[in-house]
Amino acid sequence: MSLLRRESKGGNMGVILKHTFRNIFAKPLMTLVLVVSITICAFAGMMAFDMSNSLENIFIGIYGTTTGTSNVLVFAPENIEESYFEGLPDFEATYVSPKDSKVTVRNNQMYAYYNQKNLKLYGVNIEDASKMRLIPKDVTLGADDIIVSEVMAKELGLNEGDKFKVYGDNYVDAEFNVKKIAKPSGLLNAEYAAVVTDEGMARLCHDGIPKHQFVYIKVLDKSKVSEFCNAMEERFPNYDVDDLIGGKSTQDQIKTISNVFKVLFLITLMLVIVVTVTLSERIMRDRMSTIGTLRSLGVSPNLTARIILIENMFYGVFGGLIGTGLYAASRDSIFNAVFTVDGPGMETVMDLGNVSVPIMIAVIIGAAIVEMLCPLRELLKSTGMAIRDIIFDNKDTEYKYKKKTKIISIICAALAFTMIVPALTVFKDNALLGIFGFVFLVLSLLGGYPFILRMVSKIIEKISQKSGNPVLGLAATNLRTNKTSIGSSKLAFVATSLCLVLFILITSQKNMAELPPADADVILRGLSESVDSYDYIEELDGVSKVEFDYSRSDKILVGNEKIEDYLENKYNRKFDGEFEKVSILGAEGAPELNQGYSGLPDVINSDEIYVAKKIAKDLKLKVGDSADILLDAEGIIPYRGTFKVAGIIDSARADGSNKTIVLPLDLYKKIYFNRPASAYVKTENPEKTAEFIKSYSSSTIEKVNTMDEYIEEIKDLSAGELALLYMIILIGVSLSLIGIYCNQIVGFESRKRESAVLVSTSMSKGTLVRLFFEETMLSGLIAVALGVSIGLVETVIIFNAMKAITEMKLFINAGQTAIFIVGIFITFSITILKTMKDIKKMKIAEQLKYE
Repeated sequence: MSLLRRESKGGNMGVILKHTFRNIFAKPLMTLVLVVSITICAFAGMMAFDMSNSLENIFIGIYGTTTGTSNVLVFAPENIEESYFEGLPDFEATYVSPKDSKVTVRNNQMYAYYNQKNLKLYGVNIEDASKMRLIPKDVTLGADDIIVSEVMAKELGLNEGDKFKVYGDNYVDAEFNVKKIAKPSGLLNAEYAAVVTDEGMARLCHDGIPKHQFVYIKVLDKSKVSEFCNAMEERFPNYDVDDLIGGKSTQDQIKTISNVFKVLFLITLMLVIVVTVTLSERIMRDRMSTIGTLRSLGVSPNLTARIILIENMFYGVFGGLIGTGLYAASRDSIFNAVFTVDGPGMETVMDLGNVSVPIMIAVIIGAAIVEMLCPLRELLKSTGMAIRDIIFDNKDTEYKYKKKTKIISIICAALAFTMIVPALTVFKDNALLGIFGFVFLVLSLLGGYPFILRMVSKIIEKISQKSGNPVLGLAATNLRTNKTSIGSSKLAFVATSLCLVLFILITSQKNMAELPPADADVILRGLSESVDSYDYIEELDGVSKVEFDYSRSDKILVGNEKIEDYLENKYNRKFDGEFEKVSILGAEGAPELNQGYSGLPDVINSDEIYVAKKIAKDLKLKVGDSADILLDAEGIIPYRGTFKVAGIIDSARADGSNKTIVLPLDLYKKIYFNRPASAYVKTENPEKTAEFIKSYSSSTIEKVNTMDEYIEEIKDLSAGELALLYMIILIGVSLSLIGIYCNQIVGFESRKRESAVLVSTSMSKGTLVRLFFEETMLSGLIAVALGVSIGLVETVIIFNAMKAITEMKLFINAGQTAIFIVGIFITFSITILKTMKDIKKMKIAEQLKYE
């Protein structure tokens, strides 16, 4: 009656809060598990939805390693004057006069010889460059001082205070004092780089006047960067103006990376939500006795509902706050580890800005809403029930198959089918269609799995009856009739299928990143001379094959009208939006060592080209078409030709984008000269061959590595990204384990009376343990077997959707996948240990008192 009096006096909130906190702390383990689940759910949600917000700042951080605080770069073939920027939005600028020089380095292998290295020298206003973080802060340089890069100083044996001679125009030379040795960053990001003042650069110019040919610009109002770039392009069409963050190339990268991770986190989020909702509903059934008790004390159904809803709201808010807080605290560390800049000694420090507060609020509210929706079914069910039935409802362990659930499952399956079939056939490039089909397929299986489980369990029951194994038969019966068994099996099924999708996608990404680019032992990158300069490599001991890779990136125009318009107006307006950025490969036929291209013939005829899938689609080219193409469009002498498309190839492994055009080698040399970009060497002794090439050609080859060294370099670069991907799988598997374990705990509580009756009438505790063990094993085997089958189908669907976003190759390592599946089965099966322990401790008399 006290509750009635308090309700009538308006003390509802006090009653609600009192019982809410009492229920929350009544079973602390259950509360902890539920809050952890919601926390992981909120964390995954933040990762999925805050990715785009953070990626732009990530790119700012990556660019900042080499371009300081600038957001625009301007390159020109002539001297750039400050007056050229008059009338534009407010900005800060560093004008740079570049010069190429050479330095001599002693050959460590051949002490009588020296090698020449290319030196990048820059003349700047020191105060401006320091302010924009292009050089170390607080450095004061005079006309006779120089800053040198750390790698160069080490190889030349330079120390601060040493004299260093630099050669300029027409063998003009000048001696400088080494004022500072700097780590790689900004203008000093190259291994051999140096910075002097404008006055110092004048000493190296034949006319004493340095020419500022590029400018680092920081537009103060970020919203006006695009306006600034457009104005500069209109004034100077022959200048190259790059919007570092807002440019199409960067925005395309942001969109691609964001979409890839959104798909991965969508899968994780679906798994997390399924586990959390299932767990919440299971705990809600355990709360039915609380609802009955409140109703028996005279509390109205409305107030009872509010008590339960507010309790669940607290779970959602607590978990949401912790999850979003953890994300905010760990985001910078995660992204700094994942996104790195390739360069010796280079450090990327990113200012990712603040985590999006609206997204945090939305995730917390979303978590609370999901948790408040979980008990609605049970609350509605309790409205028309007798109080005694409500109190003892959690003792009802039988699963009820509902026709409406079956109908909803069939409808979702039909919707999935109507989306998946077109996504895999007609609309292969429509990622959203495939993703929605995937979502509806998962929803269909969530509702339909119990019906599949019932059918399989009936078959097992019949087999057990024929084989004279009554315990297995009873286990099969329980498997299709018991709420806990069905709930745990469904969780294991969903977890297996979705985790398998994640595992295969991640191993595919790992394989693609770490796959050798060629069947070779040594890789040479950054070749700067004609092929004749490297003829000696074939004569080295142990070398059996040398293959040169003639490739480069280029901007081209396709179509007669576009070409005519460009050639007539290229000095009057910009054509950036009309260029196609592609990779160009020159080859006589299919490379022997280079494995980056598939579909090339043994011989490429002089009037033919081969086009990669993505660029063929973009340009609407098919086999047999003739294409008017302007190659080296921004070069001094562009090459215009009409080519026959002889075939469509796959170049994803070589260029990562499937946007390569393959030319006959002779034509490539005619347009781009006889200078290969890289080379692959087949040799018996990779280390010895690599060392000799380094000692002999170090000034004309940027990097010489054995293939093993190259693969390790790639692994290091992708380690952070892979760690994030593995974290995604860990989230899914660990949360599924938590859900199943908690389901077993709650479920066994509701099965204690049933178990006590069995032990008191027809079973020993040992037989009961065997029953639960076989039930769990059957549940796990069926769930994992069906999960693997469905998971492979889901993988094909998601892989097709991912291919519409980025280039991927599906790769299934049978051994690793088998170990992963067995690991999942064992992980789920160990949940039986707690049940077995509880059976041994169970007191039969106490459980029978319910009767």
